[in-house]
Amino acid sequence: MPALPAAVSTYMTTVKNSLKDHASDDATVDVAPTQYIRAMHLSAALDLLQNACDQTASLTVVSGTTRSLTDSAATFVAGSMIGNYVTFAGNVTAALAGLTYRVHSNTATTLTMTETMAAAPAAGDTYTITAGFLNEVISELRDGRTIGNNGCADGHGDLRLVLDGLVRGIRQLGGTLVERTMFSGVTTTGSTTTAIALNIRGGLVRADEFRGLKLNLTGSNPVTVVSNTEAGVCTVSAAVSGGAPGAAVAVTLTVPSDSSNFMSGRDVHPGGHQSSYVLADLLDQFQTAVTNFVLPT
Repeated sequence: MPALPAAVSTYMTTVKNSLKDHASDDATVDVAPTQYIRAMHLSAALDLLQNACDQTASLTVVSGTTRSLTDSAATFVAGSMIGNYVTFAGNVTAALAGLTYRVHSNTATTLTMTETMAAAPAAGDTYTITAGFLNEVISELRDGRTIGNNGCADGHGDLRLVLDGLVRGIRQLGGTLVERTMFSGVTTTGSTTTAIALNIRGGLVRADEFRGLKLNLTGSNPVTVVSNTEAGVCTVSAAVSGGAPGAAVAVTLTVPSDSSNFMSGRDVHPGGHQSSYVLADLLDQFQTAVTNFVLPT
């Protein structure tokens, strides 16, 4: 896909930087005095990035049924068209002229619709694709949004909506989620399979500072931190595989990019610094996934 238009790239940079700076100016994406401003900017950012995935050049049907079309000339990424819209020109099948249907699923060559179409598309029928995989998220953010009516932008609501939309968008476009690392180091002596002792190099951390983070221990399955002591002993949600780790085993604590649980002992309120950073990071990853996405031809 070509690079995003300069104006879109500039706007995306402004949104991401404002989230990271946690600016207080109401003209930015900050949450003061309400969630309204941030919800509007995030919905606009999602809309702009989604629109970049439109396939405005005509594609051609090879065969079809009343629920699907096959286009062996196009190479779709399996699952990448879910939630998008197909609009037919009706150049062969007149009954489909100007009609639009939403994609329920797709393989590399076949798009299956959510409903029965007016007719089965025939060989030679042309169509275009309009991106719509985030329409529900965008609409939910915008519906009922006034300064006095925040709807689900009451804090936790819009945060979860945007997170879910960004994660789904990144995955659907074939991107790989990158999680934000909060701690990187090694274990110390005294760990069990459910209490992992971190080597915090003689310092202290806040009690439950790591709560809700994902603990990634070398040679083990990822687990969630339930609580931690000031000495850095983390009680985890399930026993780590491979038995109790000894000292000097590499470990990282990351913010789960596909989770809206930010109970890590820092700014846990929606719009807090940590959640804003995660949103900015995910926006950046989604923008990269959009620019890397290859439209079917």
